[in-house]
This record gives sequence, structure tokens and C-alpha cells, in this order.
Amino acid sequence: MKTYFLSKTTLLSILFSELLIISLALIFISTISLFAQNQSREVGKDNLTSPKNLITTGITGSNTSYGLDSPQYILSFIPVQEIVLKAAQGPLSEEFVKEKLADIEPTLDNLLNLKILRQKNDQLYLNYLLLTKNDQEKIYEVAKTYAYDLANKIYAEKKFFKDLMTHSGIEEELADETLFVLVAGILLNWEGLKIATNLGYRPERTEYPNGDKYILHSAELGIENFSSGLYSGSHSTTTNLDWIFSTFGDANSIPRLKGIPDLYETIYENGFNSFKKDNDVLVAITTHYVTYINEVEVKDAGMLMASLAQKPKTESSLKSDIGIPQVRFDATLNLLSAFNYISIENGIYKNTIPVFTPKQKGLVDASLQRGEQILQKWLSDNYPQISQDLNTLTPMKNGLPFSLVFNEVWHYLFGFTSKILAEKNFYVNPRNPDYSFEGYVPLLWSSSIYDF
Repeated sequence: MKTYFLSKTTLLSILFSELLIISLALIFISTISLFAQNQSREVGKDNLTSPKNLITTGITGSNTSYGLDSPQYILSFIPVQEIVLKAAQGPLSEEFVKEKLADIEPTLDNLLNLKILRQKNDQLYLNYLLLTKNDQEKIYEVAKTYAYDLANKIYAEKKFFKDLMTHSGIEEELADETLFVLVAGILLNWEGLKIATNLGYRPERTEYPNGDKYILHSAELGIENFSSGLYSGSHSTTTNLDWIFSTFGDANSIPRLKGIPDLYETIYENGFNSFKKDNDVLVAITTHYVTYINEVEVKDAGMLMASLAQKPKTESSLKSDIGIPQVRFDATLNLLSAFNYISIENGIYKNTIPVFTPKQKGLVDASLQRGEQILQKWLSDNYPQISQDLNTLTPMKNGLPFSLVFNEVWHYLFGFTSKILAEKNFYVNPRNPDYSFEGYVPLLWSSSIYDF
């Protein structure tokens, strides 16, 4: 699950007035306008005039660090990308690495501390999951072969899942999207990674100096774009709030400009490039930005949609129910309406995306219980052969275990599986031209229903 969290371990209290919030909103709007022609969200974008990126980078887990404490930030520098691609071919000298880093902010110590490289005697080795173009093509072909069997086993349970949603009171107009979230998102993506870890097929997330735990991964750019419809990525707001926004989709849907938290990540990644040469300022402004997003905007939007999940409401009834200042209420209502997260008919507002309240915990639990049985058996039956089919990839040549590589292999496997199920009309197909969100499905969910 390519998961990116807008979070900080400790969030500041909201001490400013609504006037400051309005000012921040205006800054955000200006940022969107300024970077409207620059919508790439590949981690690795240096600035608007930078050389073309060589790799794209992400994490599986939660990274709350910024600046030089963030491996994603360090890997956004082109010389660092050149170093890791060179290291993929074999060990490097310290002299070579230091010469490459001479004119940029990151140092060799940064690369070692964040476990991007490891040192043995006087040689430096690649120390994290980097897939070359050849690696990705091999994984693609193997995953495509195995995914049909897994998809067929899940498809055989279609009646069970459909009946489950009917008994859980899911509205018919949101049933296909809800099933996508349950199976492609929570089961195959989030729970599938947990199951693979519990079976010993995938390592625990690496713990970093600040306490974050995640698996860092990069992929070399330049291969044919085959990711459309491979629904293997999820983005979520911080998990320490009552309500969490997530999106589940393919890589081609990025930037998900009408998705939360993707909207805020896009503004951050594009709009803060001008601070890149001053690490202290970058960290300070990022912390400030993320704090306000989580403590004000995300909370307000979550409360508003949670209220509508109880029952559709008029604007006045909705405002009375959630009790936030008028200026914030108006801004939140307009944003969610513009994103098509909510709609209005005859003066009544209602949600137009799946919302899982605590009442849906039984639905989620029952889905996971049935799905886990399928995944555990399928992984046990197929993992040994998959590891043999892919035993010549670059990470293993650099002394890294296949279990680390399987973190990405599973993304390809469940991505293909999700695509096959969508094409068989098991659930909504986010790549259908008439679907509201291009290549992804959004969700709002109560943090009480699933232990992320």
C-alpha cells in the first residue's frame, strides 16, 4: 500500500483565530494557481527547472519526518538518485559518493543514517528496496500470471460479499464503491500486507531514528507505463484522529486532485519547493502546514460527512449539528461539494462516497474474516514458487532478502487482482469513463473500525 500520511507525532493546539485560517486558505489557493501546470506527484521532483527524475520513491507505512530527516526528501535530489542507481550495479567507493554529493545539501552520513546505503569496510552498498527497469518488467509478468488465480478465488465469494452489504444497510447506489473499498482497499492492500508479514513472507517495517516505521522503496523510471488499473496505492490522513480520509487507486491517478489527503499533499510537494535550500525553514513550515490541515480542515470535513452519514440534512441542520464557525463551515461545505464527496438535492445534502461509521465495524470484520482465509491459503500455496521465479532481481544481488522485495511484489499481485475484479464487474471500475473519480475510490472511515 503506497501510503503517505499527512501527520506529525505531536500536533499543536489551535490557538489562532478564524482570520488566520482564512489567510491560510488564501495562501493555499494561490499555491494551487501558481503550480497548476506542474501536477506531477512523483517523489523526486526537485524544482520546476530540475533535471528529469531517474527514480520514483514512496513508503509503505507512516513517515512523519521532513527535510534531511526524510529519505523521500533526500532521494528527491538527482545526484542521490544517480548514486543509488549506480549502487544497484555494485558497491561504490566513499570517494565517488562524496564527490556526487559535493554540491547538494544531503551528506553521506544522511544516506547511512537513513539506511539508504550501508558501509562495509571501505565500500558502500545499496541498502534499501530499489527496483530497476528490468526488475519491474520481471515482476509485472510474474504477477500478472499469478493474479488470475487469486482473483478467481475472490470472485467465487461474490454472493457472500453482496449479501453482507445488503444486510449491513449499505445504500445500493454506493454498493459497488463500498465493495471496492472493502476488497481492493482494506482486504488486499492493508490486510494483505499484514498477512504476508505474519506469515514471514514480508519483513516488519524498518524503524527509523525518529520512531517512524516504514519500508522505503524506489523504482527506476523509463519503462512502459503499465500501471493504469493496477489499484495498489492508498493515501490516508493521519490515523490519530476520529475520522480518516483515504483514497485507493492506481499510480496513474496521481495526483488525485479531487481526493483527500491527496489535494493537500500536492500543494505541499509542489508549493514548498522554494524552501528546499533551507532545511530548518522547510521543516518548520511543513509542520505548521500539516498541523493546520489535520487539526482544522480534516477534522471539519470528517465531522460534516459523519453527520450526513447519520441521515441526509439541510444546510442549517448540518451546521447546527457539527457546531463549527460559519467561515469554516462554508469553506468545508464548498470544498466537499466541489470534490463530489457530498451532493445536494431539493435542499438536502447527502454523502456521495462510502463512509464507514462505527456501525459498519461488523461489515468490515466479516469481510476481513472471509477474505483472510482466502489470502492465507493462497499465499502459503504460491509464495515458494513466486520467490523462485523472481530470485535474480537486483535487491538480492545486493545482499537484501527476497522478503523485502515481496513488499513490492505483493503490490503488483494485488494490484493486478484488483484490476481483474474490476474488469469482471465484481465492484466498481474506477477506470470507467463515467466514474466520478479517475482511477481511484475515496473513503471516509472511523478510526474505531480498523487497526491500521
